[in-house]
Amino acid sequence: MKRFQFTIKDLLVLMTVVAFVLGGLIIPALQHARESSRRTQCMNNLKQFGIAIHTYVTLHGNQFPPSSQIVDNGEQKTVSGWSFIAHIFPQLEYSPLYPLPLKQVQDPLTSTDPAVLREKETLILTATCPSNPNRLFSETNSGRKEFFTNYKAMGATTAESLQQCLDTDEPPPYGKKEMHPDGAFFPGKGVPISELQIDGLTSTILMVETIDDLHSVWLAGADATLVGMPEAPMEKPPERSFWAPQGYNGKYSEYASPEVKALRTFLGYDFRPGGKDAGTYPASVGRTPRYGPSSGHPGVVNHLFADGSVHSLDTDIDYALYFFAITRKGGDTGHVPMIGE
Repeated sequence: MKRFQFTIKDLLVLMTVVAFVLGGLIIPALQHARESSRRTQCMNNLKQFGIAIHTYVTLHGNQFPPSSQIVDNGEQKTVSGWSFIAHIFPQLEYSPLYPLPLKQVQDPLTSTDPAVLREKETLILTATCPSNPNRLFSETNSGRKEFFTNYKAMGATTAESLQQCLDTDEPPPYGKKEMHPDGAFFPGKGVPISELQIDGLTSTILMVETIDDLHSVWLAGADATLVGMPEAPMEKPPERSFWAPQGYNGKYSEYASPEVKALRTFLGYDFRPGGKDAGTYPASVGRTPRYGPSSGHPGVVNHLFADGSVHSLDTDIDYALYFFAITRKGGDTGHVPMIGE
């Protein structure tokens, strides 16, 4: 009987096959662990923003900061000036970068002040997500870098609502004009914390992630604010005191009405690099970004809520649920279920 023997070549082939099999098992696990760590770091960044904002609120008469400034040149009002990140720098404990010339410079985007130019060339790690797939800076014509932030204020549900911060003559998208912008964190004026308590701090969004790589300069007010969804018809559902997307039946996701099921928030847009929705984000106020609320985390986008908590919201979140989570005084408190990670 002929005895079968392994040759060195056979052994090498076997080891290669085993290595491929193990690699197929280990590599996805390592990638998952790496992304889990990045997502945790991103959530910690947002928590740092939450702590800094609440410290600011305590020091400024229980009032949140505006997301940016509104500049009136006598002919028109524009969203520009400094971002909220610049205003909460002392609370973020970036003392080497503070004080910024907030009172001396009207708009950091056009300033030639050496201090402003230096700060625009500074990468703020707390303001960047480790899972961001896009570049973190742009270059000016003179070759200077302007670093970005991956975290922006959630100013309103829609661009039409956010536009009301400029006191436009356009009718509001729903309800009375004084309801708009309907978010908690928009340009021009800071919202008293008492207004957010109408719907509840735990169910009102303050900030959201974005992977925008066009207009996201961290100290620029023109780049600081986003909205959460495309405009949709609104109504007051029967026997309810609050406004809701047309067709809202008091239920969410698979139990929602067909009208609400057909709607999607910007979280569900394909804002990935080269995605079909890149570049379609609406010009609400300030400069128009390429991407809206978005992230490099698979299937979720991190959000900071007004109570300082951070939650990862699914990209396919129900439209009505997201609408209620953005509005600060919609009167829908008690109707929004707890949003978990």
